[in-house]
Amino acid sequence: GVPVLAKLPPIRMPKKSVNGVSPALIALHSPSSIAAEAIRAARTAMFFTAQTEGAKVFMMTSPSPGDGKTTTTANLAISIAQAGKSVVLVDADFRRPRVHAYYGENIEPGVLQALAGTADLTECMRSFGAQDGLTLLTAGGRPNNAGEVVTSPEFVQLIQVLRERFDIVLIDSPPLLPVSDAAVISSCVDYVYMVMRIRKGVVVTSSKAKEKLEMVNARLGGIIVNGVDDNPHYNEYGSYGYNYGYNGGV
Repeated sequence: GVPVLAKLPPIRMPKKSVNGVSPALIALHSPSSIAAEAIRAARTAMFFTAQTEGAKVFMMTSPSPGDGKTTTTANLAISIAQAGKSVVLVDADFRRPRVHAYYGENIEPGVLQALAGTADLTECMRSFGAQDGLTLLTAGGRPNNAGEVVTSPEFVQLIQVLRERFDIVLIDSPPLLPVSDAAVISSCVDYVYMVMRIRKGVVVTSSKAKEKLEMVNARLGGIIVNGVDDNPHYNEYGSYGYNYGYNGGV
């Protein structure tokens, strides 16, 4: 009962970074590729929702680790900026923050410093030099109390401030099943997009992930199927499990 916004092919790329920027950012490095075109399909769906419903804040999540959530989100942010929109990408996966690494940036200052008041928000946000219109707000570190960070009034207020400053606010959150962070964050966004791979157990995990969103009345706008190749039966990708390397509990 949820629309498929895009089907992303496997991203085949060199292992070395390009000027410090991850080669996984195919929307930047290979904008004419099939994968970049699939990203644009997801962008079109987001723009339609934004135009028809006034939505501005979108959370990206996945059922489980290894679904390619952050790679997809990082590419989607670039694609949005390429369309002439002002977009801020917020790394709210405080248990495994990776947005800074994709863009070749330092993890600090970021969200944690802005919330603590040790740095002004404008100091924590940085423009991405390779793409006009894209602003990054990195995590700022890995706190022991990640679950408490996203439930704080300061975090909700931060998202509201960003809503007023940018055309689109894109939030990279943790997967839904291992911890409760994503479900909490979903309460302060307009729509949730779920990235998932077709692999063993996907029916069970995706259903459980959807149930977690429904429990908090989150609006699931659609799914992005990742790693789809030419095999009509798809393939299984990687290992499956809930070991997300978290500290600080669930």
